[in-house]
Amino acid sequence: MRRYDWWEILNDFLFYWIKLGFVSGKAYLCEEPKKNIMVTLIDGFDHLLIKLDKGAKEDLQDLINGDPVVTVTDILDASGYLGNGWSDLSDQIGMTGAPIIGFGVVLNDDGKAIDYERGFWFPKHEGEFWLETLLKKGEVIFLEI
Repeated sequence: MRRYDWWEILNDFLFYWIKLGFVSGKAYLCEEPKKNIMVTLIDGFDHLLIKLDKGAKEDLQDLINGDPVVTVTDILDASGYLGNGWSDLSDQIGMTGAPIIGFGVVLNDDGKAIDYERGFWFPKHEGEFWLETLLKKGEVIFLEI
């Protein structure tokens, strides 16, 4: 079992405090919410709430209509999160076929994930398409792995 000293605990606390960027009572998993994006990722501490931004419903519908196979990567990229600490781990971890979003992902030279700080998955993937839920309800919840 790994032991932590007080400096490591303080360092981890400060890292997450800065990285989470507490804004108006909600924790956003980036330095600050970006403007003109399709979705906003909000940390619920045991889940990830993905909220469709106002006015983005048509953009999301256009994206889905233009490409019959819209992936987590497409949404993260369109929203400015991809490469900003976020990655699509759907094909790299897990065996369920569920969409998986990773934060703090470490990649090897081949672009495969070898480690991640946090991971979130959509547990209702067998009976529900997460993008349809996002379009209908304006938000969707991914649970922490």
